[in-house]
Amino acid sequence: LSKHCGQASITEADVALLWGKGEAKSAEQATRTSQALDALESLFLGFLGESSSQGGPQPSADFRADFLETRAAALGDYVRASCSKLRGAVAVQSLASGDLDVGT
Repeated sequence: LSKHCGQASITEADVALLWGKGEAKSAEQATRTSQALDALESLFLGFLGESSSQGGPQPSADFRADFLETRAAALGDYVRASCSKLRGAVAVQSLASGDLDVGT
């Protein structure tokens, strides 16, 4: 995340939360996780050519032609839906713990 998304402040607990192996412990953690999800979503959509994300990895022309061109719309929908689902899960966990400012 630090290399591709500029998320130097993300912790191991934040990554565990992203993988569904932890729970939001504070509003600050929810905010960091939401920012990381924004960065990851932008990175992957940039990879698909749907975002203005700069500096991220770009697929080779062969990979783009063989795999991405016919699937880019569906993969973009999947990335957006998955990030939205994770944001919702973090918000619910944070609200359940009593934090009203969930940072989403």
